[in-house]
Amino acid sequence: MTLQAASNIVNFDPYSPGNLNGIYTAWLEPINSDDWTVGPSVFSYNIGYHPVQFQKGDLATGWEFTDTTTFVVHLRQNVYWQNLPPANGRKFIASDVVAHYQRLGGYSTFALDPLSDATQNVDLVSVTATDNYTVTFKTKTPNPEATVENLLRMICTQSIECPDAVAAYTSASSPAIINWHNSIGTGPYILTDFVDSTAATLTKNTGYWAFDERYPANRLPYVNSVIYLIIPNQSTALAALRQVKSTASKA
Repeated sequence: MTLQAASNIVNFDPYSPGNLNGIYTAWLEPINSDDWTVGPSVFSYNIGYHPVQFQKGDLATGWEFTDTTTFVVHLRQNVYWQNLPPANGRKFIASDVVAHYQRLGGYSTFALDPLSDATQNVDLVSVTATDNYTVTFKTKTPNPEATVENLLRMICTQSIECPDAVAAYTSASSPAIINWHNSIGTGPYILTDFVDSTAATLTKNTGYWAFDERYPANRLPYVNSVIYLIIPNQSTALAALRQVKSTASKA
């Protein structure tokens, strides 16, 4: 599959979202995602806010409130980081989620990125790993609706980055991962090549955990590779598309 990136890809880390073009959601995953078994006649997903009843777990299997200020998330137990150093294919666990939210919000030893949207989570008191597959979020205010909207937002910064890569490849003076070689996730694709201002190549992660929700015998992803061609000019992109269509029709 070949796609157009309308501007250069300069962001490989959800820590520094801002207006920087990034494709890290190809190899990083969030706690939740849209429910792909929901048909468009039920909910069309045409608006930015997706009600929780039309979402399902991605890295999580589910969640619940144990009281009005305690939100508990249960993680999948069959998810592994991609087999790249320094994670080297280890299991994905609750402390990875804790590290993400601490980094996103500027808690613990992490500095808050001024471009971060972490202000959405100012009500968050703590994030803790109850065990290897349970994460507990505590909030100041008993407002479950706001907690769900903030923690289960369908936005890129909710993607969970690998804390091993953060520890190995970032520093106080350079807190974001900006080198594509260091991009490690749990997702369906691995970033295998990047040429600045030219193209990014993503290759199928053969160890990916997920199966098609509608056809559960089929392991995902279906597409073997995805290439993003960086073509800022729309006329040039359309000309390239016409060339591809012409070549395909002749074949």
